[in-house]
Amino acid sequence: MHLQRAARSTLILVLLVSFTLSGLAPAAYAQRARGRSRTQAPASPPRRQMRGTEHRRLPRTYDVQHYIIRTRFDVPNKTVYGDTTVTLKPLSSGFQSFELDATGMEFESVRLEPEGKALRWTRTPDKLNVTLDRSYSASDTISVRIKYSATPEKGLYFIPASPATRYRRYSKPAQMWSQGEAEENHYWFPCYD
Repeated sequence: MHLQRAARSTLILVLLVSFTLSGLAPAAYAQRARGRSRTQAPASPPRRQMRGTEHRRLPRTYDVQHYIIRTRFDVPNKTVYGDTTVTLKPLSSGFQSFELDATGMEFESVRLEPEGKALRWTRTPDKLNVTLDRSYSASDTISVRIKYSATPEKGLYFIPASPATRYRRYSKPAQMWSQGEAEENHYWFPCYD
């Protein structure tokens, strides 16, 4: 009995000391790191992407403020009919055009909002290039409304219903879901992805 009480007291003491020291360790480490940063920061190697995922990204010329995404779906044909408004701010003056990531989309219209003025645009298999009606400055906010359709390969998934079977007691209803982060939303709506 006396031995158990001594073992319990020793364990409590060890835990108390461990918790106390663990609380001090991050502060001591941060203090050493601050001292190192004043003198010389260790050089970090440039970030590299996995082989096969590298892609060219033009310098960013605008900042997206928000998207309004209106969609309807043709589930049997796995098609999205979209109407997306992109609101953005140029990062410098002289802003006349921009591009959005948009893989495999068919575009119906690209218009300046709220006027509804048609804008010139071109597309490549992976991009929508929009030419604005005039040059904008960094203090302007621009909204462009894009109507399109797409049959996405990624980012938005259509899962057909399946009936109950001998091995699965219940039927599975049809479902549709999105998983576009970090680089697959542009398969189902035009965006800076």
